[in-house]
Amino acid sequence: MKIRTGFVSNSSSSSFVIIGTTGVTEEDIRKELSRYDEELKDALDGFEGADPEKELDKAAHYLFRVLQDGAELKGIRAGGGTVGSEGDDLFEYFLYTLDDVETAKFKFVKSG
Repeated sequence: MKIRTGFVSNSSSSSFVIIGTTGVTEEDIRKELSRYDEELKDALDGFEGADPEKELDKAAHYLFRVLQDGAELKGIRAGGGTVGSEGDDLFEYFLYTLDDVETAKFKFVKSG
């Protein structure tokens, strides 16, 4: 087993899974993400010209596509991906900073 003794940096990305019922819609995801309005504004603070509503739409669309492209089993869908803090997509940075989200229709969970 190797043990690193030098400098260890924080990761600039997180893996995530989104799990939901087959009936979950993009609007369901957007509606739930909109409850995190303050977190979105904090994540976008300092990015000149950032439009929170546009980034919210992009985040909901991205998560919906990941869910739809995932696997389905007995009425449940699951998909996964990675979000980070160093890309050009502000919505991705918002998701990177967001805590786990759990609703009756879907769950968004990050690791790492």
